[in-house]
Amino acid sequence: MSVLPLLLVLMGQTQTPSATPAPQQPVDHKTFSNPRVGFAFDYPSTWQRTKMPKKKRDEAHFQIPTSDPKAMAVLQVTGANYRGEAKTWQQVQVDINRQLRRSITRQWQEEVLGVPLLLTKIEYTQKDVPETAIVALVYTRTNKKLNYRLEAPTAVFPEAEAQFRQTLLSLRTVSGDAPEEEDPGKPAMAPPKPAEKTPTVVALVAPPTKKPSLDSKTYSLAFEQRRLDVLVEKGWQIKNNDGVLQITRPDLGATATIKLLSTIQAGSMQQSLASIANKEIDLFDVVDLRDNSNRNVHGHQILDIWRCGKASSGPLTTFHGVGEAGGDLFWSLELSVPKALGAKQKLQLRKFCDEMVLQPSK
Repeated sequence: MSVLPLLLVLMGQTQTPSATPAPQQPVDHKTFSNPRVGFAFDYPSTWQRTKMPKKKRDEAHFQIPTSDPKAMAVLQVTGANYRGEAKTWQQVQVDINRQLRRSITRQWQEEVLGVPLLLTKIEYTQKDVPETAIVALVYTRTNKKLNYRLEAPTAVFPEAEAQFRQTLLSLRTVSGDAPEEEDPGKPAMAPPKPAEKTPTVVALVAPPTKKPSLDSKTYSLAFEQRRLDVLVEKGWQIKNNDGVLQITRPDLGATATIKLLSTIQAGSMQQSLASIANKEIDLFDVVDLRDNSNRNVHGHQILDIWRCGKASSGPLTTFHGVGEAGGDLFWSLELSVPKALGAKQKLQLRKFCDEMVLQPSK
């Protein structure tokens, strides 16, 4: 499938808008949502959003004020119809900018919401003013992918990028489900449906229909003044450290920690998992295996990311999981160990997450 027409539009020159005073203090936020692409994010109300015609309903343009009243950044967000390889997408960026006589200063990959984010940084001159731009694609297994372009005069680009990086922390799917990484050899996933509003649930994860063999001892997770009792399957060794649990077992060969967080302070489960995943990717030189899971266990959503690879110091394995704990609370489990763990250990951790029982402290 050709992506050249779309990319030429995205890479085209943009006229610098009229100046707007830079904000002096934090401001309220608005929400941008595109159900057809499947993503939403929150942005400062000081950003000016351009009204687009119906035929461009998948596009959104924002003018971002900077500290220089004469220098405005522009953000373009759209949906790109692309199902090819990641390296092909990046090569297309190189080819187009070569034709436009623009310089690509960097191409790299990050992660957002557990899937690759393909980035290209470009420098060029427009009306005798040095300009910098970043073009990015969220590489999901969908026909239409989130595609954005941020551009600004080079002198203020770091400031504009910092603003947008902060906004990107609020990126989420409209369905509430974790996205999957693209695999051109598999059929595209169906377009996501916006999440339905559900009533607040009590802080109780019901035990499975087939009860696991639970340890008779009760442990406690705490967040500020709130506590939940935790029952776990026999065989796990638990150490309670002031409301944070350290868990291990002889055949795991590593120790994980589990704690309670609140969406009020930490953002959504998806944002928390994505933040952890983005930080940990820098620890790896090479990721040999990555496995994401998004499952519903007895009416409660559980997400996790498992990675095995190599760091500068040797083998490295990480596991991060999050799950609903009732109301605004969710639990977060983290493991990072400087050795290679296998599928057995991954399944043990997932089994622990699925079978632990949370209930209000008495």
